Amino acid sequence: MRNLRDIASIQALLDSLRRSEPDFLWLAVTDPQGNVVAATDGGLSGIDLNSLSDLRDQLRGRPNSWGDPLRIVRPGEADQPPLERQRQINISRPIRSADGTAVGIIVAQLSWEWVRDSISPLISHNEDGAQNREALVVSNFDTVLVGPPDMIGRRLTLPDISRARVGIFGWATTRWPDARDYITGVSFAAGERQFSGPGSVPMRWAVLVRERESAALVPADELRRSIFITGVVLAVMVATLGWMIAGLITRPLRQIAAAADCLRRGESVELPILRGAIEVEMLSASLRAMVATLTSKQVKLDELESATQHDSLTGLLNRAGLKSWLARALAQARTEPSGLLVLVGDLDGFKQVNDTQGHGAGDNLLQEVARRLQSSVRVRDAVARIGGDEFIVVLHAPLGLGDRLALDTGHRLWSRVTEPYEIGGQSIVIGLSLGGAGWPEDDQQLDLVLNKADAALYAAKRAGKGRIVFHKEPAVAPGLLAEG
Repeated sequence: MRNLRDIASIQALLDSLRRSEPDFLWLAVTDPQGNVVAATDGGLSGIDLNSLSDLRDQLRGRPNSWGDPLRIVRPGEADQPPLERQRQINISRPIRSADGTAVGIIVAQLSWEWVRDSISPLISHNEDGAQNREALVVSNFDTVLVGPPDMIGRRLTLPDISRARVGIFGWATTRWPDARDYITGVSFAAGERQFSGPGSVPMRWAVLVRERESAALVPADELRRSIFITGVVLAVMVATLGWMIAGLITRPLRQIAAAADCLRRGESVELPILRGAIEVEMLSASLRAMVATLTSKQVKLDELESATQHDSLTGLLNRAGLKSWLARALAQARTEPSGLLVLVGDLDGFKQVNDTQGHGAGDNLLQEVARRLQSSVRVRDAVARIGGDEFIVVLHAPLGLGDRLALDTGHRLWSRVTEPYEIGGQSIVIGLSLGGAGWPEDDQQLDLVLNKADAALYAAKRAGKGRIVFHKEPAVAPGLLAEG
């Protein structure tokens, strides 16, 4: 902006700033004579500069101005409610060339929405949506600038505000004009500096937070109830102590029952040998022998099932194992609820390794890739090899976070897989292409989600490989992973 001749660039900068900062109502740039050369509001017709005295002060070296009477004249402004004009703040700053010469001034008007956004964390609501804590901003003329709608623009005189202006801050119980008692906290907010010049008013705002006394004392009431409930619980505990002592007689049977319940849930547990009555000893010994026989058979069945559901080369899930895992994961996702993210990957350059280094080196490379993929995901997620150099990664993803999780995970997988490998004393580098899709965002049918992820993979390979493509993307983003 140091060159006012380039009006188009100045206009573009003002429009960009207006779009990026919604709290600015408008921005304008003037020349030293006060003529508007660029503005975000096409209706601007001129500037009222109090006979240009403010502008002259600015150009002579006066610091930045907050709240000065520098005001853009806009059509219909005279019809604007006085309160709305009072609740807007003007900002101005000289524009200087490289040698320090003042060539113009930039002026902006800021909405009070930023003040509301700043104090919104101080406001709380009841379960029914009603506010039980309110925040207010009071001007140096005791006018409510920000607060409940029925109080904005009204004069508010409280002893808490007077104390704040002399440096006494804190909390107190105060009777407000509505004849109600509030726990009131107050602080004083002064500007960074006071500016000289016609009409300048130093910022001396009071910030108040109030909450009805009855609502503020709710924690004390809850503590009283907690003490009462704790006393009742202690009384019940003492009353049941005799029952607990009597339960020691049935302790051996309860131990057997607990162990049997663990077995029913599929947990590994060894039944204890209980001493005491002969009937209890015989029962525990018989159950131990039965459990040992069943456990041995189950181990063999588990080993057989593992062999049929895992890839013999890499130890990852195969197609059958992935299908079984997806059935369980889908049921779990529907109950949580959550989503599933599918990433289909294909190694770039693997065939060349097989052709030049031999199948043994290729097998070693696949095993190392599988190890890296498995170590890059969580225990609850799945990694499968479905043939050749093609892998599938399935992640549990919170609803609404699929795209960000997909990008983060895809980048992590791509970085790990494309790191150099030491195979047979030689350094080998391969690439990775990924295609992604999500359930239920991209389709309610998980089989179709897998197909869409696979189609996205082929789109990535057609676009030049070494990148990730998601089903929802309209076009491939070139070099997305390679540039990261």
